[in-house]
Amino acid sequence: MSTYRVMVFRLLIFAFAFQFAGFAGAEYQYVRQGAAGDGSDWSNALPQLPSVLSRGFTYFIAGGSYPGYAFDDAVSGSATITICKASAEFHGTNSGWAASYGDESAVFTGGLTFISGYYLLNGQTGGGPGAWNKGHGIRVAPPAGEKFGIALKGGAAKYVTIEHVEIDMSSASPTELAGKADAIYSVSDNDSLTLRQCWMHDAGRCLILDRSSDNWLVEYCLFENSGTWASPSNHSEIISAFSDIADQVTDPNKSWVIRYNIFSRWRSTGGIIFTGDGWRIYGNVFEFPAGFESSCGNGVIGTWTQKTTWSDGFNKNHFIYNNTFVNIVGTMSEADIYPGSQVCTNTQIRNNLWYNCPTVKSLGGIDGQHSHNSFFNCPRAFVISEAGMQNETGNPLNQLSPLEYHLNRPTAPGVDLGAMYNDMLGVVRGMDGCLDRGAYEYRDMVLPPPQRLRTITK
Repeated sequence: MSTYRVMVFRLLIFAFAFQFAGFAGAEYQYVRQGAAGDGSDWSNALPQLPSVLSRGFTYFIAGGSYPGYAFDDAVSGSATITICKASAEFHGTNSGWAASYGDESAVFTGGLTFISGYYLLNGQTGGGPGAWNKGHGIRVAPPAGEKFGIALKGGAAKYVTIEHVEIDMSSASPTELAGKADAIYSVSDNDSLTLRQCWMHDAGRCLILDRSSDNWLVEYCLFENSGTWASPSNHSEIISAFSDIADQVTDPNKSWVIRYNIFSRWRSTGGIIFTGDGWRIYGNVFEFPAGFESSCGNGVIGTWTQKTTWSDGFNKNHFIYNNTFVNIVGTMSEADIYPGSQVCTNTQIRNNLWYNCPTVKSLGGIDGQHSHNSFFNCPRAFVISEAGMQNETGNPLNQLSPLEYHLNRPTAPGVDLGAMYNDMLGVVRGMDGCLDRGAYEYRDMVLPPPQRLRTITK
């Protein structure tokens, strides 16, 4: 068995054990649309989540439609409340269970608000490689006029994990009047959020808007179509994150990890626009589909131009490695990383790959360090000066699906950044003797992707 197959097998075994060990010994309650019971089993299920949830309990939800909900239960140490979409494989008791309960998504027709912490919202299925935009066990679909899909408020919504959840903002943002809507809205100081294998799409403004939170982990998610109502009075980004001016010194947005995601279609200010300290952005794909154009002045990754208020001295120590940028077409700086005079002190930009991005021309702003990046069919990249630069014509990518871009040949060798930065599918960098640039390591045979990779050290 190949080293890669052994590694994937071990990861899958660990992930399986991890998933089920998290529920061992827990108390269970059951929720099913149209039921009228006490929640003791599927025959006697509750019709919706009760107003008070119990720490240490798991609440299984059958497919169906449910109202929005506010999670405000008092914290008790680190005891977690789990909201879990029931599936054929894992649904607690068999008493009263019907296979149809696991066939459809559990749809929340209003927003979800976290006012307290230590929750796990787990759709069980969908998302990640091979299933980026399908099969999510939980779907949040707020109505017109609602300003968020999932909100974290008050600074107490800490240690929340959201996985296998779709957040569909298309109905919440049908008009310009309702356009200031965000898929995830966090104000402020809601630390240690984990987003895993989620799909967020069609937001009038941002897909994530956060103020002053630390230690977020965002992995294996699809972010698609932000700023559907962007305008001069309604700026938008895929991710917008910064601390208020008074908090910049004492409480910046610290230590985010954004890895192994796909970002598609954004408008207005730019892609990931933020200030903070110690972010790691690696192994992601940023792409515009064929025919889509958007002119963004602040870059695919960058900050704001008002540097004396938001970025000067407060945006530092970031690591932007092994990302792939594809077909990012516009008329401004939409494919740049920290364009122009943006400040990004002690920031490293290495081993990234651009293909067919005609306007990319600037990396690193002021004080950023960059080397060993690759550019293919990027006619303005010649103005970039760095060690180890690869600037060629041709297409180095195979598009195996509408959202996945694998290498069709090795790139010029990148810098060895260590095992933390192995590729999106867990492939060890440089296994074939060439440490490739971009989100995917080149290999002759593409193997089926693992669905849950939890063991990579943050």
